[in-house]
Amino acid sequence: MSTKRRYFLLVLAFLLPAAAFVNVWQVHRYRQLEQEIARLEERQLEIIEKNRRLIAGMSVYQSPGRLEELAKEELELQKLEPGRLILIERKEKDKEEDRD
Repeated sequence: MSTKRRYFLLVLAFLLPAAAFVNVWQVHRYRQLEQEIARLEERQLEIIEKNRRLIAGMSVYQSPGRLEELAKEELELQKLEPGRLILIERKEKDKEEDRD
């Protein structure tokens, strides 16, 4: 057998198992990445659902009816009748003193 053929067979003997190992490793890594993507997508859906609930909760607290209820019950405020509103305007001199 010639020397070139021996080297070729020797290289082939090392390359085939190495290629098989690399292939198995890539399949393993691919499956790991698929699992991680699935986990992250599930976490994303959880975060989106939590965000929806928070937005819904905010809209409840910002609704005019809820604000009126809080004003009456928690802060003991009353609706102001139109004739009871008194506006007090400040003079320019007073405004300048507040800035200092």
